[in-house]
Amino acid sequence: CRIAWKRAHPKAEDAVLVEAASHLGRPVYFRAGEASPKHERIPLGIPPSDRTPSKAEEGRAVDWTLCLIVLVASAFVARRSLRLGRSDRKGAFRFGLFVLSFNLLTWLFEASHVPFFAGELALALSGLLYAVFFATYMGLMYLAFEPYVRRSWPTSLISWNRFLTGQFRDPLVGRDLLLGVTVGVWCWPVLRLLTVLAPDWLGPAQPVWRTLPSTLLGGRHLVAVSLFFLCSVGVALLFLLILLLLRMLLRKWWLWAPTFVLLGTAAYGSFGGGPLAAWATAALWTSLLLLYTRLGLLAVSACFYASYTLNSFPITSDWDAPYWGSSLYALTVMAALGVYGFYTSTTDRALFGNRLTRL
Repeated sequence: CRIAWKRAHPKAEDAVLVEAASHLGRPVYFRAGEASPKHERIPLGIPPSDRTPSKAEEGRAVDWTLCLIVLVASAFVARRSLRLGRSDRKGAFRFGLFVLSFNLLTWLFEASHVPFFAGELALALSGLLYAVFFATYMGLMYLAFEPYVRRSWPTSLISWNRFLTGQFRDPLVGRDLLLGVTVGVWCWPVLRLLTVLAPDWLGPAQPVWRTLPSTLLGGRHLVAVSLFFLCSVGVALLFLLILLLLRMLLRKWWLWAPTFVLLGTAAYGSFGGGPLAAWATAALWTSLLLLYTRLGLLAVSACFYASYTLNSFPITSDWDAPYWGSSLYALTVMAALGVYGFYTSTTDRALFGNRLTRL
């Protein structure tokens, strides 16, 4: 079965053509693109200067520029921290190893492997280079800025450091995971409010997240997506550095706290949904601020992970839907994290019967 439909968004430049196909009740193909693509020859060399870049190209250029700036700044700050003996080398190594591991596992489950040595070697080298780059990037950023966070805001790293050292049955780790996942689950209906209710009430709005097509394929692709969302740790660390910078510059909490919420609302609240979208976005950033100040980095990472998962997987209560398995997988992951956090944080016994020393 194959279907296709065209949709023109009021704010979009061109209409969007969506094509999908299924075989024996399972989705096998999905594509979204321009309704009338322009077939042009791809020029070699440097593109002409009079060519106007697309919004996607501009966005990628901004992302990679910021990535390069943070990488260069991290290198200089890390060199100074190492010279002064302030850096947590073991923590940075564990964090980099963690990032390297989930990137390699994501590649293992997501890549389309081939039964040819040369082709598989090319795929392996591509996945390895990608994983090593982001592991080095995150490890270097942690090595550079962790001393400043530890000196100015030590409570935000307590549960995170215990998690890095492998104390997964620590009650503090379980508490932060439970509360972070709870806030992330609360953020999900609020974000759905922006993309579903706001267009009906207050005009068209741009969706915050869309369901990832790979989550409709089932099997190993579900595992790959859930592993990839562990990158939420890097997003939480980046926002923590921004919050720390505001705290160091503005000093007073009644200055840096509202500034953090206002900056987040201004950067991510331009959905075109009017006052309702702005207030909902401000509520989300206020929740993140409370997580940072009351719990720390681990709780915010769990919040981002839960929110990414619920917004990127197709969630439905219809058992006959072809993507019911994907929905059940996402809900099972969320339930497992919640049960694990609740059990670990409310008892002095480990999950498998070992005794745990009280804090």
